[in-house]
Amino acid sequence: MAPRIRPPTIITLPACGPPPLPPTSPTTNTFLAQRFGPAAGPRKRWLIYFVTGNPGLVGYYDLFLSHLHFLLSAHPTLAPRHAFDVFGRSLSGFEARGVACPSWPAGKGGRKGPGSPPFGLAEQIDGVEWALWDYVRGMREVGEDGEAVLVNGHGGEEGEEEPRVVVIGHSVGAYMALEVVRRWREGLKKRGVGEKEEGVEMDADEKDGGRIVGGVCLFPTVTHIAKSSSGLKLTVRLTPPLPEFHLRAFANPFTQVLLESIPTLPVIAHLLAILLTFFIPTAILTEILALVLNHPHDAARTTAEFLKSRHGVQQALHMARDELETITADAWDAEIWGAADPSPVGVPRPKLFFLFGQNDHWVADETRDDLIKARGRGRFDGEKWKPLMEVDEAGIPHGFCLGE
Repeated sequence: MAPRIRPPTIITLPACGPPPLPPTSPTTNTFLAQRFGPAAGPRKRWLIYFVTGNPGLVGYYDLFLSHLHFLLSAHPTLAPRHAFDVFGRSLSGFEARGVACPSWPAGKGGRKGPGSPPFGLAEQIDGVEWALWDYVRGMREVGEDGEAVLVNGHGGEEGEEEPRVVVIGHSVGAYMALEVVRRWREGLKKRGVGEKEEGVEMDADEKDGGRIVGGVCLFPTVTHIAKSSSGLKLTVRLTPPLPEFHLRAFANPFTQVLLESIPTLPVIAHLLAILLTFFIPTAILTEILALVLNHPHDAARTTAEFLKSRHGVQQALHMARDELETITADAWDAEIWGAADPSPVGVPRPKLFFLFGQNDHWVADETRDDLIKARGRGRFDGEKWKPLMEVDEAGIPHGFCLGE
């Protein structure tokens, strides 16, 4: 009789609750899928770390992540010798109603977040990076000899190798994923310098932990997002042109103070969302959204919680405006895109895979084609070090998590 394959165990935890993330984590919701089972000998540990798009609610991706984890854990070749964790988190500022916003941890170089929503793109990247390495450190325990070892769900050691990390990002999450990879590569370079020079301090996540071996970018908005059809529309809405008489009025100091006190579009939209949904129970709002938007029940409930959250709408629009201003030209070098020569840091560069959509309203065809031409792998054998970039031909939409 063939052995019975257990389905993956899926645990959904509140942001302010117990580990794997401590209470100071800047997350709101945590999706964690782990498979614990006996294996014939030590297994290699893998962490599939997922970064959401905007709105940054991981609840939209529950079905996708659970299915991904099941395929990996049930794979006849991979499963016997490999153990997979699939971990995703909501972005900061998307706390559900009634959940207090946690304090924001210090960023790189002593940079600190404002402590309360809305958070910008750079601050979100700080949180994504922090949560990744915090989870990696949580995968290790101290053995009898005082050394950190990987353990499985039965308390058995899984081997001495550091966990391998694959970062997956959807939409703007792909941009954040590449930034996390860039910071990790810079940390490796700093570590190499620190080993030769005394007195060089490194962050905890740069001293030990996992190794990022790959990155997957799904419908990535990594360059010139403002040139896309949705980006153009959003630019007009978030930064409307002022009439000429308003421009002349800027010379009046009183008028300047008055205009600065007028709520911006993110604030107005946020207040409007609260006004329209405050007295509607989440269950009823879920059914309305499922009917009107033709979304699955789980996605509709996530949208309902998003609309009724304290800061969700404002956070989404604030972050979108930051994306339009920040995501412009290609921002990465050979340590990310690859090179024919080995990396000077002594650790192989992560392998990257990009999946673009056809007629993606968040990615202009021109910017997509330019990126593929400049950075993508060609048909020549000598270009295998370049990222693999493909354009979907099956008609998968940008928001695949809402129903595909």
